Amino acid sequence: MIPIYSAGRLVRSSAPNLFNGSWHRKLAVTVAVAAIVGAGACSSSSDESEVASLTRILSGSSGQPGAQITITVQPTGIGGFFAVDEDIGELELVSHSADSLRDGVFVQLEERSFDYTVRIPATAGPGAIFIISGQYWADPEIRKTVAPAESVLTAK
Repeated sequence: MIPIYSAGRLVRSSAPNLFNGSWHRKLAVTVAVAAIVGAGACSSSSDESEVASLTRILSGSSGQPGAQITITVQPTGIGGFFAVDEDIGELELVSHSADSLRDGVFVQLEERSFDYTVRIPATAGPGAIFIISGQYWADPEIRKTVAPAESVLTAK
C-alpha cells in the first residue's frame, strides 16, 4: 500500500488500482463512491433545515391603558433547555408559564412554548408605543435574536 519512488518517478506501488480490470469493477467502484458522497450530501442538507429559532406572538397589537396582552414564545429546533431575555420596557409583567424566571430571564427546561402576560401602563396616553425585543440562548456564549426583532404594542 506504499508507493515506491525512484528519481521522482513512481516505480512500484503495492496498493491495488481499483480501476484496473473489468468494466464491472469500474462500475462497482463508481457506484460505491457516488453512494458515499450522496449520503453525505443528504445528511448535511437535512441538518441545515433544522435551524433553531424562537418566535414571539402577541395576542393583540394594541390595547387600552391597563389592558393585558398575552405573548406566546414558540421555540423551533432548539432541542432542550433554553433561556429568553425579553426587554418589555415600561410594560408590567403580570404572569408567565415558563419553568422559571430568574433575574428577568425566562428559563425553559425543555423545548416547549410558554406565555407571559404584560399590562399596558394605566398612565399611557393614546398612541403610546411600547417595543418588545429580546434574545435567547441554549449556550450563554451564543445569543440569538427572538423573531421578530421588535414587536410593537400601541396604547389606544
